[in-house]
Amino acid sequence: MIWQIRRNPELVETVRKKTKEIFKEVEGVIADKEALSVIGRLGSNQECDVAPILGAKNQVIFFTKSTKFITTDTPFVRFNPSGLEDIREEATEIYFPLASNMLLVLYGKGNKKNFHLLNDRKFIKEINIYMAKKARNHVFGSTKEHLESIVGCIL
Repeated sequence: MIWQIRRNPELVETVRKKTKEIFKEVEGVIADKEALSVIGRLGSNQECDVAPILGAKNQVIFFTKSTKFITTDTPFVRFNPSGLEDIREEATEIYFPLASNMLLVLYGKGNKKNFHLLNDRKFIKEINIYMAKKARNHVFGSTKEHLESIVGCIL
């Protein structure tokens, strides 16, 4: 999962912007190298280690028999009703598709671990629409019709 976080374009761009602000007097290449260095260290030292933060959240794997989950070029999706999508916020939920019929959801604080059959097509569509809205350029799904129904809701 740390690998997916590292390749999240939104995260990479945020780190680059912040690094350029810090190194605004320094040549651009150095700032870019520092940004890549920060991203590369995610999960590898205490300062940047997100594993304990993610591990402190409740975990549920939803699986479906019929309706499929989509994925995007930004598969690690955060949601917080307050708008503060920081993963350290207790109210932040994290959606991560594992397969077209499985979705990992990290939420709240705790050590609950569940595996749950989800047949609520409306709820699955809501999650898919939210994940599609967070896509940068690409949305992937099981069929053309399924993708059209999701993308049609966000255009």
